[in-house]
Amino acid sequence: MWRRSRRAERARRGFSLAEATVSLTLLIIVMVVSLTLLFSMRSFAERQQFTMEPRQTARRGVDYLLFFLAGATDANSFSQQAPNAIVTYYNSDASNNASLTQATYNNLTGTEAGNAPATLTTALGTINSTDFGDLGTDIVSVSLPIAEPVKYPIFAWPTNGTDKDLYVGFRAGCAVNDAANLALFQQATLESGGKSPNNLMVIDSVGNWTYLKIKQYMSSNCAAANDQVIHVKVNPGQSQGADGPIAPPNGPAALTEPAFLLTGIGFFSFRVRTDPATGIPNLEQKNGLFDPATDDNPATTTFVPVIENVEDFQIAYLYASGAIWNTPVQQMSAGMADCLPCLTNVPFQAGPSVAPSVLDASNVVGLRINVVARSRPMTLQVRSLTATGTGSAVGTSSNRHFRPAAEDHAIAAAYDNFEHYRATTTVMLRNRTPRN
Repeated sequence: MWRRSRRAERARRGFSLAEATVSLTLLIIVMVVSLTLLFSMRSFAERQQFTMEPRQTARRGVDYLLFFLAGATDANSFSQQAPNAIVTYYNSDASNNASLTQATYNNLTGTEAGNAPATLTTALGTINSTDFGDLGTDIVSVSLPIAEPVKYPIFAWPTNGTDKDLYVGFRAGCAVNDAANLALFQQATLESGGKSPNNLMVIDSVGNWTYLKIKQYMSSNCAAANDQVIHVKVNPGQSQGADGPIAPPNGPAALTEPAFLLTGIGFFSFRVRTDPATGIPNLEQKNGLFDPATDDNPATTTFVPVIENVEDFQIAYLYASGAIWNTPVQQMSAGMADCLPCLTNVPFQAGPSVAPSVLDASNVVGLRINVVARSRPMTLQVRSLTATGTGSAVGTSSNRHFRPAAEDHAIAAAYDNFEHYRATTTVMLRNRTPRN
């Protein structure tokens, strides 16, 4: 009995001190190796994430812009090739070129008319910018169908003046009643506050065009035997202050009857601007033409951010002749004699009243789009895994932490704390290429 109890006691003995020490040492070695591998893999994954972020953002920016720029058109089927698809200039006063307004820009400097340099104090530091958008970036304005474009005949285009009667052959709601017809017309012409925007389009049977603003919606008469169905008041040839429309460069051409009101066309503008509070640059969009008088305030709400961390946007203009407009005017060689008004480095727009030059915006058949995106600020761990290259000139070391060059916008002057990527694509304007 006693011997059996001693054997049972010896069977219940645990690890010896030597065995426990060896086991603990092995466990520590395994944990150290595992954790080292885990942290290394985590740092690598984080590094890869910062590398991929700007690539995905740049591609998203290109895809987003492609939808608008490839489909740019004014739906003017009577003209050779949608002459107002790309809007570089317009007159803010409907009378003449004394109020010539720029809607598309190349490489903002802060010296443009209505623009000024701006210093933004943001959460990410102090940034040199301009009131129109980020320094060195482009702005582009285009027209695009926002609904099915429809042409409605106009009964006798009025002469210039105030409170002119205009009649439109619009009968989309006549199957119901006059009130429904007038309501549908107001919807088609983007009525707001009893008026329409100042950039509705009127075209004639030979392709001449102008802008229109409806000052007052009067009535609908579905029983009219001709095109005198919708009655509105307009101020053709007057300034915006008198409820007049904007005008094409060089003023509107005389319209050849019959004339048509074109609905379903909207105007869009794109720029890059850094948020003054967060310091994050965004690709921004405006539903309307760029207006230096209202879009020069960094706090403006006319533009809305659509894609974050887009830091540069550049456009090159392609012509059927093979010429490419992507550098400042003084560096242009071919065709400069045909583009003497081009003082701000974008193709001039003659409008319907003057014969276009070879390098006129109406002769652009394609666009080369460049979008430069950046990552979030890199963490200290990620920065330790990359070459700094701060002792070398930008672009000459293995460090790629700088905004790259795009078209005529040179590379950044210094390294920074971001990953960058440039995406470039070429798109042909669908409503122009078949005619060239």
